[in-house]
This record gives sequence, C-alpha cells and structure tokens, in this order.
Amino acid sequence: MLCSKTDSQTYTSTFRRKMDNFAEKAPMKISYATSPTGVEVVNEETDSIYSFGWDFSIPIKTFIYGIKQTLIKAGWYPIITTVEKVEVPVSKDEQVQMAVEGIPVGEIPTKKIIRNELQWIIDKVISYKDIFIIENLQTQQKYRYHMKRSCIFFLTDMRKGRLDTYTGADFFFKNSELLNEIILKED
Repeated sequence: MLCSKTDSQTYTSTFRRKMDNFAEKAPMKISYATSPTGVEVVNEETDSIYSFGWDFSIPIKTFIYGIKQTLIKAGWYPIITTVEKVEVPVSKDEQVQMAVEGIPVGEIPTKKIIRNELQWIIDKVISYKDIFIIENLQTQQKYRYHMKRSCIFFLTDMRKGRLDTYTGADFFFKNSELLNEIILKED
C-alpha cells in the first residue's frame, strides 16, 4: 500500500519559496544554494557555511526549523542582554549568618540588591517596516517591537561589534516601542 508520495522537485521548489521567506526575515545576511543532495546556508558576513542533506520524509517547515536551530546554536542570531536591579528583603537566615560572621546587629542590612540579566534573541526582522520579533530566552515569550531608527544600521552595528550585548539592548529598548506580545497557539 502507498501511504504518501513525495516528489523531490515539488519538495525543493516549495522549500526554496519558504526558505526565501525565512532568509528575508533572518536578523543576519544569509544566502543559500540548493543542490540535488541538499542545501548550503552561507553567513555573508563571516563566510561560514552549513550544509544540510535532503530528507524528503521531514515536512519542509520542520526542516527549516532545524536549520534555524543550528544557526542559533552557531551564534548567527544576535543576542541582547538587559540588566534589572531588584531590591529584595534579606532573609532571617542571611541576617543570622551575617551576625555570626561578626557584623554588628545594628549594621545588618534588611534589604539587598539583586542583579538579574535577561537575554533576548532577535528572532525575526521585517526590515522595510523596522519591526523586530524578539524572544526572552529564559521564558520563551516572544514580543513584537517597532524600532524608531533603522533596523539595518542597528543590526550592522551589532554584527560589527560597535554595540555589545548590553549596549545593544540599551539602544534597542530606548529606540523601540512594544507593539504586542505574541501568544502562540497550543496544538
């Protein structure tokens, strides 16, 4: 019995169409080339190349998602880091420990400042509208932002090292407006 039939030409032509869409929204300059054996993805900034062999049993969307995950792990996607300073009460156990260490009781603090770093990955960019989709790496929540400056110049400055992960985050959030949180449907 024949369950399903996959035509390699149809698969690769559909792949090219969907890969074009993926590459246009990627936050870095990439290109790709297909061959009878697979696809090569090239980072145009660094000339790094990743090769992926065809597996026609994998749905195209899943195949492109696998490519994206490889590129994220390779560090091709820009990451920005925000720092939050939060004042929290010092627990009784910590106060007792400070007293044991010799701090006079009147000088034991009741509050302390904790520094939290939040990392955000720039997931997609719609460059002609300066729209960013960013994801909080700790919570996996996605947000859509509109940058009031050129997204191309911002991403170029990130790639060239003119903005590091912290200054890039400061610049991004000072010059961008939150449009909405992206709520993903659960299957």
